[in-house]
Amino acid sequence: MADNVDITPGAGATVATDDVGGVHFQRMKLVASADGESEPYGDDDMGSARSLWVSSRIRSGHQEQASSGLTIAATNYAANDVVGAGWTFTNMSSSASGMGRITGIRCVDKADVLTGLVFYFASASITFGTDNAAPSVSDTDTEKIIATTTLGFVDLGGVRVGMLDSVRIPYFCDATSLFVYAVTPVANNFFAAVTDLPLLLMYELD
Repeated sequence: MADNVDITPGAGATVATDDVGGVHFQRMKLVASADGESEPYGDDDMGSARSLWVSSRIRSGHQEQASSGLTIAATNYAANDVVGAGWTFTNMSSSASGMGRITGIRCVDKADVLTGLVFYFASASITFGTDNAAPSVSDTDTEKIIATTTLGFVDLGGVRVGMLDSVRIPYFCDATSLFVYAVTPVANNFFAAVTDLPLLLMYELD
């Protein structure tokens, strides 16, 4: 059907309306308008150049990942050693190169050996170093480290926990995953299991 139908008052084409208590309100389509142009808004997924969408609230969430690669026998950790193989948090941005903010952190030490950890957040997977040895990060990989924070641990008896709340640590993801690596600032004993160090992140997405 052709656009721009001529309307003759009292007769002619039907105009789309909504009857509200006997009063007709005209239905209209929105367009993105530059001078001399008219681009209709589409109804495809949000993020499209032709979509119109409103986010009514902050998109927030939390995610916990188990540790891996921890030393579980014989060799204790020295100060500034890498702890484990790192953690991968998926879907931490709504799209590639998307951004967000970490608003809280919790790390549980089930082996009851840590006094603290220094965390490094990276926008992509990097070679950070070998567990129970000093970090070994290339120049290129260092440029993917986007934030760091230190977490102190409290002894609760047979377990220790480190927590941060009410923080706003900005990050971005090269794809949609965020990668976390850790170093122990002081020497500590080895762990009982490779999964002894689960890490929880609370976050907001842009």
